[in-house]
Amino acid sequence: MTSTEMSSKDTVRHRKDKCTEDQSCVKENGSPPGHIKDLEKWKQQMEVVKAELMENMGNQMKHLLDKAVADALQLYTKKEEISPLKKEHNRSQESGREKIFIQRASLLDDLMEVEHFRTIYHMFVAALCVFFISTVAVNFIDQGRLVLELDLLFYSFGQLGTVTWSWIFLFGFTLFVPYATVHYWGSLYPKSKHPYLMSVCLASIYGICNICAMGVFPIYIVLHYKLPPASSFIVTLEQVRLLMKSHSFLRETVESVVQKKRNPEQLPKLSSYLYFLFCPCLIYRDSYPRTPYIRWSYVAKNFAQFLACVFFIYFVLVTLCIPVFTNMSKEPLSMRTLVLSIFHSTLPGMFILLITFFAFLHCC
Repeated sequence: MTSTEMSSKDTVRHRKDKCTEDQSCVKENGSPPGHIKDLEKWKQQMEVVKAELMENMGNQMKHLLDKAVADALQLYTKKEEISPLKKEHNRSQESGREKIFIQRASLLDDLMEVEHFRTIYHMFVAALCVFFISTVAVNFIDQGRLVLELDLLFYSFGQLGTVTWSWIFLFGFTLFVPYATVHYWGSLYPKSKHPYLMSVCLASIYGICNICAMGVFPIYIVLHYKLPPASSFIVTLEQVRLLMKSHSFLRETVESVVQKKRNPEQLPKLSSYLYFLFCPCLIYRDSYPRTPYIRWSYVAKNFAQFLACVFFIYFVLVTLCIPVFTNMSKEPLSMRTLVLSIFHSTLPGMFILLITFFAFLHCC
């Protein structure tokens, strides 16, 4: 028994001495064992991952909230009662949905902030410079003098006097006739005993005048005076644009009068309609969100870009398209010649379409 007790005491004493040595080693070295170091390192890594995850989630939530606010402003719905005249219209359109205009930059202006899109824009500018230099160099080699021939450009925009007075007529008709018709109809509609009959008669008279002035007259001008391509393009484009403007003005104004949202005294002013005819919008409103001042530098920049697009199209036609069809006219017409001419003009045609879309949808 005595020997057993002594051996157990020695074992306990040995364990205590070992624990004391381990503690003294930790104190002397000043560092914990290896597994504790790994645990602390893992915790630090998890903190870094957690911070990155929270930052990414915050950015995504901010982006989603901004998008939701923008969509809410654009798709703001206003509940309204459906009148009998709107039932047929609301079958093809969501009821109560109305366009809300907000002040914001153009989509292409926003894309210009992206470096990659700006690079594509600079590539087209460089291509314009190359076309200009090549045209001047070819003319210098052929004629021995530095000259930029613009005969095709002057021909395309010929008879500008005829285009000017015909545009003045179209614009004057669009400005005064729909405006006077709406005011005359709006003053009689609430007092008339037969409002629908009166509306049909007045709409028929206006429709006949509109067909003659905005439908037949521009076609007669183009065919009778044999306007060149660009001049006839101006007349027909203005015909379509002014028709859409007058249609939107009548549609928005007549609808509000029928639904009794407007009194005869609250009909649109001529200044509001005149501004609508020039602003780049096809939905009429009495007022639009505008900048505090006119940005003339922005206007000059867009006008310069429009002129550059016109010259770009001219250089593409002169350099890539006209030589193909000139050579085609010297040979007898065959399927082979026709197919080759079409494929040779496909790439220039694509360039012309891109430049035209940029000029009319962004610069104008």
